Amino acid sequence: MNKILIIGAGRSTSSLISYLLKQSLTHDWHITVADTNLQLAETKIKGYKNAKAISFDVNNAAQRKAAVGAADFVISMLPAFMHGDVARDCVSLGKHLATASYVSNDMNDLNAEAKKSDRNWTQLSTEELQKYLSSYSGGSSSSSSSSKTS
Repeated sequence: MNKILIIGAGRSTSSLISYLLKQSLTHDWHITVADTNLQLAETKIKGYKNAKAISFDVNNAAQRKAAVGAADFVISMLPAFMHGDVARDCVSLGKHLATASYVSNDMNDLNAEAKKSDRNWTQLSTEELQKYLSSYSGGSSSSSSSSKTS
């Protein structure tokens, strides 16, 4: 995992972005922060040469698929009702996905669909996600519930 895409740069994402940026120096990660407000995303990555900010519209399918396709691991910090398209792109492109939201009906339906595919798909609890991220960072993580594809 080298390229991490974080979708959403709002207040609830600040600690996550800061943590991953600090860890990225040790683990040679490239962080992309995507938000509708490019200036906000740019302030979150200020001072990190291995990070970039992009203007991002989750409803722009071509832009969303390009951003997801360029990442190894996607973290969606969008509201729960907005995860569906991102998750479907992750499943179709074989990308890992973590969200900080409860598991909606849309995500449960996608979980069943993903399990039918040839990809390994697992819904992770908060604790499981922390262990997963720790395997890449050598320490503990500050994230929430997740879905993962590979």
